[in-house]
Amino acid sequence: MGGDTITPPPSVPEEDSFSLEQDSTLFGDNISMKSEHGTMIENNEMVFGEFNEVGGGFSSTALDFEAGRRRRHSAYREVLQSYDKLQIRSEHLKEAKSKILRYTPGAWIEKVGGMQLADYDVPKTTSLLLIGPKGSGKSSLVNRISKVFEEDEFASERAQVSYTSVGDGTYFLQEYMIPKSSTSFCLYDTRSLSDDSSDNAEMLKRWMTKGVRHGDPISRDSDSPSLRTSIKCKARWNRFLSSEIRRVNFVIFVINGISVLKSMDSNDDSETKYIQTLATAFNCPYLSFKDDKPVVVVTHGDLLSLSDRARIRVHLGELLGIPPAKQIFDIAESCDPVTELTIIDMLCFCLEHADTNLPRKSWITNKVPTVPLSAWILLLITLGIAIISAYVHHAHIHHGKGAKPHPKHHKAFTKPEINWHAIRHLWLE
Repeated sequence: MGGDTITPPPSVPEEDSFSLEQDSTLFGDNISMKSEHGTMIENNEMVFGEFNEVGGGFSSTALDFEAGRRRRHSAYREVLQSYDKLQIRSEHLKEAKSKILRYTPGAWIEKVGGMQLADYDVPKTTSLLLIGPKGSGKSSLVNRISKVFEEDEFASERAQVSYTSVGDGTYFLQEYMIPKSSTSFCLYDTRSLSDDSSDNAEMLKRWMTKGVRHGDPISRDSDSPSLRTSIKCKARWNRFLSSEIRRVNFVIFVINGISVLKSMDSNDDSETKYIQTLATAFNCPYLSFKDDKPVVVVTHGDLLSLSDRARIRVHLGELLGIPPAKQIFDIAESCDPVTELTIIDMLCFCLEHADTNLPRKSWITNKVPTVPLSAWILLLITLGIAIISAYVHHAHIHHGKGAKPHPKHHKAFTKPEINWHAIRHLWLE
């Protein structure tokens, strides 16, 4: 998802090895800061403030600053160690890949709260939605993931990639089954995020609440008339397409590592706006599944040093509120086993959380039978009719007892006489 030079470090090189003493300026501790007493903190010198007159302790601001600095260094060390662990685990790449290939929707669900698999609304295909700013490398990530599971190493790339920043980008939702021959899970490539947060919120809400469908055009209110005409022209064949609307089961948030690094080392408003756009979109409540936030993929790492890549992950972890070593994945544009294992780990994270957050079937609420309101209304109506009918019948009976009976006219019954002498010939013949 970067340039043409591929230089993935297999492990932590000596020049990038971590040391609190040797590399104490990794997180901008050398940037001038000001304590609550107005004392300047420069050149990574810790200023804890003045002692309290009573307790003799450090000021609250200084303690918070020191705690934050130690937390960042601890996270940085953990991230660096994760690269070494990937190198060791890459020897079992084949087993890890087979786990993904065996996946079926709902297979990794946790049976909690007395729920069984039959109680969940399990989709035919688990859908993972890719979102991110322009140039973050979403389409390139689709191609990179596809390459991991494709047997034909000479197969062409599936997703169209913009070579330069002036490219058209993605204006239609694109579905990619992984791998091609499977229907277990798919990736959805989307249009880049806008600089307008309201446009992003509306677009994300639509995808997360109404679902996604392959080939649907993606337009915004802020699009120019010429762009709208262009999208409409490109979508002229869509009326002949018929595809299924899929519910989004989890989200992959793709971020350009170089852009993040620029914003970290710059005070320019244009650079810091990138970070603000990321944070606002990432914290959109529609992207989260209960307490589970999206997974983050950092791209273009092949153009950066390992220390910078670790810094970026730690910075994003603090910005977005997620663990940098476990929920932020550094996926470079390379074909080595470490990168492939990182892709597999990222997919495992997504699929596990997708299964964990599957919705319950509509007739399942909390395993306690409940009667809908319409049934109660029907029952009340039936009872009302029965009560009225009983009252009418009772009133009719009382009315009948008080009335005089009508006289009945009976005719006298006369016994017929038989003339046995006249008919005796019937048995004498």
